[in-house]
Amino acid sequence: MVDFRFDIKPLFTRPIIKVTSNLLPHTFRGDRRQSLDATAKMSEIIDSLGLLSAKAQKLTKPVTTAQRLRSSENQVVYILADVDKGVVLGLLKVGTKDLYLFDEIGQTRKIPNAPSILDFYIHESRQRSGLGKELFETMLTDEGWKPIKCSVDRPSDKLLGFLRKHYGLVRTIPQANNFVLYEGFFDDKRQPENEDQNQNHQHYRKSQQQSNGTAGMHLTNRLTMAILASDVCITLRDIRTNIKTISAGGVTERKLLFTAMAVFMGEPIQFRTKRLDGSGKMYTKY
Repeated sequence: MVDFRFDIKPLFTRPIIKVTSNLLPHTFRGDRRQSLDATAKMSEIIDSLGLLSAKAQKLTKPVTTAQRLRSSENQVVYILADVDKGVVLGLLKVGTKDLYLFDEIGQTRKIPNAPSILDFYIHESRQRSGLGKELFETMLTDEGWKPIKCSVDRPSDKLLGFLRKHYGLVRTIPQANNFVLYEGFFDDKRQPENEDQNQNHQHYRKSQQQSNGTAGMHLTNRLTMAILASDVCITLRDIRTNIKTISAGGVTERKLLFTAMAVFMGEPIQFRTKRLDGSGKMYTKY
């Protein structure tokens, strides 16, 4: 639980409030002087919760800050509090984003205004008590969203477990970015146009089955990422196996992954590194 030097009750006329870019609770009523005071207090609450969320997820910097929210017209932060005790318990930040995503058969689609879960945190002392579900359900009702239609940005293991437990979301559609989405996200299911694409689809399904039910297949916190390149399926695990030093010379897993996606070959791609004589630098050879 997070308490503050000021009384939060005037800000929380109900246990869950919604805050947008004006940094005021959606229930706020007051004059200019009161709004300035409320904005300053809400900024402190949002920044404090954002730091706690980042610490819980072992992030180097917070995803949620008052400054970021102020500059984002299409994002909303839902904040949960125990009004009687005067403490804040958690937050849920959501928004819409224009995303390029792979669908179920590996084709790229541009999804405008995709519903996105951006940050989710309940204080450690109040987890596993139903508060997270209450907060999430409030957001879904207010936004008119369905869990299966939401993309999730860099989800923690706890968030993946939460979605699996409460909404049965398990089968993911592998992506080349940090977003996770689940089967059923797309309204329509495109059929493969020819036999080659049908084989790709089958190879894609096989790669998912071999992931042993691992959810959240993205670059930051998952080892397996299925990629369709012609009839080849390349995984992040394969890339790591074939590269002794991936950080030298500024070469990152993400760059290597994107390179693999752009190459169409009939056999797995191998990456090798070689030390230049005398320079001590590394370069990558394909």
